[in-house]
Amino acid sequence: MFLALSIGYSLTRAPWWDEGVFADVAMNFRDHGYLGSSVLDPYSYLELPQAQRYTFWQFPLYLVTLGSWFHLVPATPEYMRILSVIWGCLYIACWFLFVRSLSRNETLALFVASVVALNYTLIAAASNGRMDMMCAALGLAGLASYSCFRESNWPRAVILASVFGAAALFCHPMGVLMNVSIAALVAFDWRQARLRPLLWAGLLYLTGGALCVLYILRAPPGVFSAQIAASSYRVAGIAAALRNVLNDGYQRYVIFYWTILSGVNKLKVATLIFPVAGVIGAAADRNLRSRPLVKRLSGPQPAQSGFSSIRERKLWAGCWYMAYLPPPFSPQ
Repeated sequence: MFLALSIGYSLTRAPWWDEGVFADVAMNFRDHGYLGSSVLDPYSYLELPQAQRYTFWQFPLYLVTLGSWFHLVPATPEYMRILSVIWGCLYIACWFLFVRSLSRNETLALFVASVVALNYTLIAAASNGRMDMMCAALGLAGLASYSCFRESNWPRAVILASVFGAAALFCHPMGVLMNVSIAALVAFDWRQARLRPLLWAGLLYLTGGALCVLYILRAPPGVFSAQIAASSYRVAGIAAALRNVLNDGYQRYVIFYWTILSGVNKLKVATLIFPVAGVIGAAADRNLRSRPLVKRLSGPQPAQSGFSSIRERKLWAGCWYMAYLPPPFSPQ
């Protein structure tokens, strides 16, 4: 059902300007080997000097991946979105692995993954030619890989989590959220911590950062700082940043899930109600709080055993808040 809905949406929704801008840079990478734009005027509504040759206003991994994808498929909006569908499949699979590894309950894991797969926000993101789905899938792959190997092979768990976490970070700045989640899970297991795996994990992030620095140094002086300055309208001071966060919250939640809808379509707001109800339910029920999965998600207590079947139905209800967490991006 996820594939049918996301592919169907990919084939029918109208293209929009983000997809055109990102595809343009990716096609330049495919054809010429550099991340430049043919459609952005360097001095239009934002100053992006030498935008035709360099792209510093966006992180590189998705653009490079999309350009490589265009070597295999035609450069069309539909095939651009299919790449997001593939990342959506990984996102769903990682939810299954993540829940199964922490709960020791395959039925619960399948249930959660199935609900995630039918989340409207996920289907919308997976049929959109942006880096949102790739970033979310890579970040969750880091959480899932750590959870799967943390007890059997802790060094492998840390290395795999850092591989996926670093990839998510260099895909989009929102990858920071996933990396904070990965770091929190690793910190919960501080008794198992070993210095060498942590150093290797840090080296992966440093390598990615070093490659970005080398790319920046290839540009003429001032180009990087000038392009980065274009983002100042988002982060120019604490007041402006707070104002933008509040505006994003209103645009991405109140408007997206309620204001612009009418009739039965307003039921989409359930996507936001379920996580709130699930968190409250899990916090209010002492028995539920003692379950390994909930403990793992809310505090530094490692999971030691699987779920009993006594109150499994209530546990399933408590896990709705996980199942309905949308990707960290709500497409406009």
